[in-house]
Amino acid sequence: MMRSSLGRMLPLALLVVLAGGGVSRAADEIFRISLGSERDSAAQERIDKALDKEVDFQFEDAPLKDVAAFFRDVLEVSVQVDERSLEAAGIAGDSAITCKVSKISARAALRLALKKLDASFVIRDESLTITSRDDAGRMLEVHVYPVRDLVAVKAEDGSSSDDYEALIAAIQSTIAAPSWDASGGSATIKPLPTAGSLVISQTSEVQSQIEKLLNALRKSSELAANR
Repeated sequence: MMRSSLGRMLPLALLVVLAGGGVSRAADEIFRISLGSERDSAAQERIDKALDKEVDFQFEDAPLKDVAAFFRDVLEVSVQVDERSLEAAGIAGDSAITCKVSKISARAALRLALKKLDASFVIRDESLTITSRDDAGRMLEVHVYPVRDLVAVKAEDGSSSDDYEALIAAIQSTIAAPSWDASGGSATIKPLPTAGSLVISQTSEVQSQIEKLLNALRKSSELAANR
């Protein structure tokens, strides 16, 4: 949560890298910050990458444990089922899932399968954990998005400035609007002008949506520039 200063939340080394200006980065490269150990960070990266893998499946009344086993085998990562959180949300551990997908990312596929149960997933304790939506909503991740190319505004006189507020407003109004601190939620979004970036604390699911929105905005900007 980022209700106080960025310096309290971000590791000092990261702030130095972001603010220093000496490191060249791709405009759409995302920094995912783990506040745990290096081992936790490596596991997060490994599972995140595995979720980008393309999958196909057809489940017909498959028990949740079998669905978890499928993703464990296909992704080759640890997959856990948080039965306590699921049961607290009224979801039985042996709930059946019927879902068919073809050639989509494992991330999207698992989200679709769990949506049938009103469940979700998070990366926690070096594992991909299937849990309740309420529990997943409490697990915030911190990502740093370089956005200088999306906030630069040129005036008619040729001068330029950065408009972070317009981009922030677009994100907060179109993606998970009730979850942001401005609307009473716990998620936060802060500009870091010295690095041309946005620092966003949100759930894994919403971070994926933000990444897609920023990519779409870049494609739109490229099309407009080529006209």
